[in-house]
Amino acid sequence: MMLDIQNKRQQSSRWRLLSFMVFTVIVIAGLVKLGLWQSERGAHKEALERQLLTHQHQSPLSLTDIKKMPYDKITGLPMSELVNLHPRVRLLLDNQRFNGVIGYQLLVPATVASESFLINIGWLPADLSRDVLPEIPPLPKRINVTGWVKPASQLVVLDQAYLMEQFGSVYRIQTEDLAAISDQLDIELLPWVLLLDEQQDWGLPRQWNWVTMSAEKHYGYAIQWFAMALALTVALVVVVMRSRRREP
Repeated sequence: MMLDIQNKRQQSSRWRLLSFMVFTVIVIAGLVKLGLWQSERGAHKEALERQLLTHQHQSPLSLTDIKKMPYDKITGLPMSELVNLHPRVRLLLDNQRFNGVIGYQLLVPATVASESFLINIGWLPADLSRDVLPEIPPLPKRINVTGWVKPASQLVVLDQAYLMEQFGSVYRIQTEDLAAISDQLDIELLPWVLLLDEQQDWGLPRQWNWVTMSAEKHYGYAIQWFAMALALTVALVVVVMRSRRREP
């Protein structure tokens, strides 16, 4: 009788140990995966930072030159071109901060020959009421622009009803979804946005942040995830060894 009870206790203890081991191994695998992902992000940001540094010292290119470049190499390329701005359509990119204040970034379609793309003109403050749009300053119809090429961001918008809200010829958008914008405006847009040079005076403030998180921070997070995985691995080994010592 006592032997049966002891056997049942041992089996229950082994099942608890096995469950703990399986759960811990799954957590360790998840931590390692997060560490590898942060390492990849760090390497990507490091390459991007080198690319941006190289492009800063490059002479401005024309639209024809930009189109010849591989898409993964266009970030931060300087561009100078004589463009025709759309006379009516204005896009307000929502939830954009400038010096800690929420507002919009003003985007306007521009055309060179038969090619069209968006130009980010700068920042506008938002009204306290969502029903009141900011006053958009008058813009020239034809002007030489200088700026920096940036691939369009593709943030996920859960409610598609707010993806593009139309107010006459003004659209409030939640993300630079160029496919949706092209369909709505019936204008075929190139897959990037030109950030107007901060030194060009168009009456709107602008400050472009190319990298939201540096490569060093990504590597730091990767080290943290790997350290946690190592600590759990050591703890698992200690628990298993102690359990085996207690077994008769």
